[in-house]
Amino acid sequence: METVQEVLNDATTKIGKSFDTLKSQFAGLRTGKASPAMVDQIKPRPSPARSRSPRSTRRFLMR
Repeated sequence: METVQEVLNDATTKIGKSFDTLKSQFAGLRTGKASPAMVDQIKPRPSPARSRSPRSTRRFLMR
């Protein structure tokens, strides 16, 4: 059986992690002006290799 101190330590750790996550999510909220924190969470998707070829780019531009 856990002691009261162990339960408190566990709860403090979990609450701290939850609070940190909440702060990072709130940083991305838009409140009227742009902030660099808005794009911190965005991860770029890798593009397929063939979309980078000059030939496919020319074909796209000629449409």
